[in-house]
Amino acid sequence: MILGCGGHPEAMTDVPDRQENLDRCNCPGCPSNPDDGQAGLYCARGVSEVRVQTVGCICTTCPIYRQFGLADGYFCAVVPEMWDRARR
Repeated sequence: MILGCGGHPEAMTDVPDRQENLDRCNCPGCPSNPDDGQAGLYCARGVSEVRVQTVGCICTTCPIYRQFGLADGYFCAVVPEMWDRARR
């Protein structure tokens, strides 16, 4: 599946966009990590500007995910409204 919205919406979570969080981020090792020049931390920065080939998600294994009590995954590809619609 290919997802992406073509732009960065406002941050999807309360995760601060800080270097110390980026240093602990698992995004660089993710099989779905888009080649968009962003180092990661999609949970704080929003979805990728490029389409994302969703071939696996490791968000739930990330220390940032656990620390901030995040839910769902594919923060690089899915805007919050998509999760809300999927739950209905």
